[in-house]
Amino acid sequence: IMLRAGEVAEATARAVASAVRDIRARPLAKPPGIAEAVEWANAATILEKGGSPWPEAFRRAIGVLIKDEEDLSYIAPELGRIVEEALA
Repeated sequence: IMLRAGEVAEATARAVASAVRDIRARPLAKPPGIAEAVEWANAATILEKGGSPWPEAFRRAIGVLIKDEEDLSYIAPELGRIVEEALA
C-alpha cells in the first residue's frame, strides 16, 4: 500500500491492510483488491487532512473499498469492530 500511496502514513497502511484482510475473509460478491485498498488509504488520509478525526475518516472512506451495495450492506454492521481492530 505504501508503495502505491506515497502520502499515506505507515500506521494507516497497516490499518488498511488489517481491515482488508478481515473484509476479504467474508463471502462478498466483489472482494476488495490492492487497488481498492490503496484508494481507501488515500481517501481516509485526505479526509483526515481535511479535518475529520482519524477513526471517522477511516469509516467514511469505506465506499471506495466496498463497491458493491449488497457487500456494503453486509459489512456495515461489522464496520465499527473491523475499524477498531484495524486501528488497535
